[in-house]
Amino acid sequence: MIFGQQSLNYWSDRYNSLQVLNVKFRLNMAYTIASNICEGVADCVPACPVACIEQGQGANSKGTIWFKIDASICIDCGVCLEVCPIKGAILPEERPELVI
Repeated sequence: MIFGQQSLNYWSDRYNSLQVLNVKFRLNMAYTIASNICEGVADCVPACPVACIEQGQGANSKGTIWFKIDASICIDCGVCLEVCPIKGAILPEERPELVI
């Protein structure tokens, strides 16, 4: 039989290997929270499904707390962008120069 159990195991193993590679070598870029635009509302923090958003140190140029995204954890889902009430605070690309 061409598609016997051995064949199914082979393709299942290959599929699982690809899933691991996809996680290790993401092709997407993380989102960025612009530190000096963020007003510390923090609606993004509980909304993030992978908990990649953390509070930055000190205050920004507005004198408010601010948040940052850990690019190594971000999965580019866009939820933070959808829930943030501050226009322009979150960008759908990595822009490390905008983080204090």
